[in-house]
Amino acid sequence: MRGLLCTILTVLALLASMAGAQQATVDDLVTALSGEDQEAWRDAWEAAPSVGAEAVVPVAGFLSADDPGVARAAQLCLEAIATRAGDPEAGEETRLAVSLALIDALDADMPSPRRAQVLRYLSWVGGDEAIQPLGVWIADPDMRVHAMRALSRIPGTAARDALVALAGGEDESLAAAAIDALGDRTEPGTEASLIAIARGSEGGVHVAALHALGRMGTPTCFELLAEVAEDGNDVERWTAVDSALRIAQRLEATDPGLALEVYGTILASDVPDQITAAQHLAALSGIARVGSAEVVDTVLEGLTADDPIFMLTAMEFVVAQLGDDALPTLIEAAEVAPGPQRAAMTWMIAQLGEGDPVPFLIESLGDESPDVVAAAAMGLSARPDARAWDALGAVASDGPEEVQGAALDAILSILESLGDDAPGPPTESYAWVLERADQLDLTNRALLGLARNPDPALLETIEPYTRDPATKAASLAAYGGMGLVLADLGEEAAAQEILVETVRRGAPREVASAAIQALRDMGVEADFAAEAGFITEWRVIGPFAPNLTEWNEALEAILAADLDEPVVGREWQRVDTPDVQGMVNLEAMMEPNQNAVAYAYAQIQSDAARDVLIKLGSDDGVVVWLNDERIHQNNASRPVRVDDDTVTAALQPGANDLVLKILQGGGGWGYTVRITDTDGTALPLEVTTP
Repeated sequence: MRGLLCTILTVLALLASMAGAQQATVDDLVTALSGEDQEAWRDAWEAAPSVGAEAVVPVAGFLSADDPGVARAAQLCLEAIATRAGDPEAGEETRLAVSLALIDALDADMPSPRRAQVLRYLSWVGGDEAIQPLGVWIADPDMRVHAMRALSRIPGTAARDALVALAGGEDESLAAAAIDALGDRTEPGTEASLIAIARGSEGGVHVAALHALGRMGTPTCFELLAEVAEDGNDVERWTAVDSALRIAQRLEATDPGLALEVYGTILASDVPDQITAAQHLAALSGIARVGSAEVVDTVLEGLTADDPIFMLTAMEFVVAQLGDDALPTLIEAAEVAPGPQRAAMTWMIAQLGEGDPVPFLIESLGDESPDVVAAAAMGLSARPDARAWDALGAVASDGPEEVQGAALDAILSILESLGDDAPGPPTESYAWVLERADQLDLTNRALLGLARNPDPALLETIEPYTRDPATKAASLAAYGGMGLVLADLGEEAAAQEILVETVRRGAPREVASAAIQALRDMGVEADFAAEAGFITEWRVIGPFAPNLTEWNEALEAILAADLDEPVVGREWQRVDTPDVQGMVNLEAMMEPNQNAVAYAYAQIQSDAARDVLIKLGSDDGVVVWLNDERIHQNNASRPVRVDDDTVTAALQPGANDLVLKILQGGGGWGYTVRITDTDGTALPLEVTTP
């Protein structure tokens, strides 16, 4: 009984609340909005829908109130009234009354932003009665965009016809906006109107109509789109093809056969240069979604793209449809295809995981099309096979210049893969490639091959490469390897000369270590680091927080280099590194050793003014000062490597102060520095670091 009583009381309270809301009047709303009581503003907003259309004009007058709170309350009142009227359950009479009231409110004196708000509310409830008034505001430049947006949201053929009329006007920007709005409509006859606009217009209006057809069009407009795709300018062609693709994608669910026909037409267009790579890929992707083995030939005919994503998509489709028959089908198609398609199919054949495509690829090396030869050579590079050795050699020697590099690449792949089992002697073969290579990556691969198969007879061939920074690392590996061979042969004098020079020229760490060990085995004891120009005597200080200065600036006390004075609580430490390449390991010396900076100081003596190269490696970034002048900065994230950075510098007679700031993010932390003459020859200078 008590529960029932509570329920009855609750219902009665709700009915009383509703009755109170229904009793609100326009005067009540005006009074509430005229005051400063925020609770009254809230009451007005809640009561406004029950007052309805009668309140629209009076409340709209408060949109321009000086008090932003009042203006916001008025805005919420109008939103509530328009929302209620836009609900179908409110009835047509309520909708029409609010729409007409909002039309009247537009004539009130208010700033443009407030009028734009009223237009927005009108778009929620407006019908045919709003079309003519909206036309007036569309003619107003300040309100055009907002009024057009409102008109575009009004349903029905009358609004559609008004948009069509605007689309035929002389104002191109207004016409384009009207056409854009038509693209979102579904009334019968809209597509026909857009087709007529597209056929009877040009320029931006023409393109806007084509674009709108892509958003709402059906197969009815395909004939127009095909005509434009063939005869239009670049922008028109792109838009027409794009619209056809959009329509075809919608058709996949209802008419996949027609969608497939559109995709196939675009993919195998007679004017492929007029179809962009992205559109080709979109067409191919559509075929992959709805196609079958019956359209494999269409896909193969459309293989004109160099885009690897396109090619992989095509290959995956062909393999998925044909399975084990993919290789023989592709070979059969490639044998009769024109050049561009044949090259693409050759690339696909080389990528297949099943079957043996090598005989076909070898045969393709003799093709008259350089593109086909290049595709075959690249395929053989990815799957090195001794059977292709002679054919690749012929292409590398006598083939078209533009494909010789691809043939050399494949030869190197065979040598690297098969080693001593390669058809040709490795040393002679690498030297043969080196002689012909005109690409840096091929040159370095050949040099590394000679490092694995060193022959002292090639010393004069290799030596020039050691002076080129781009080939220095690989060539010094070969150069040092040849010195080791001479040592094994007992030719110690020649071996020592080559190995010392290998160290002096800054060979890679592993190569330099092997050379030094061989020299020591022969009884040669020397300061090898100094021989190569490395600085091994330093004073270092740190770690410091990186935010104490800008990354490329030094703490003020550092450049003064008073080694007896601490800096920010840190003391200078002496470092005499025993490393053969002057490596200083800061990570082992300092704590914390992450997200920090350290400084290093060395004093270098020069008997005269001279230009030098300061070559350094750092983990991570580095900033360099020479005699208080900043000469280099590199905010890198990297491991320490010899000679990563090269800086031209001028030494003064006597003492020269060299200061480094070494940045540290995470991981290893260190640096190495050496000084050479301007031609890269090591320059052992006296280091007098206190």
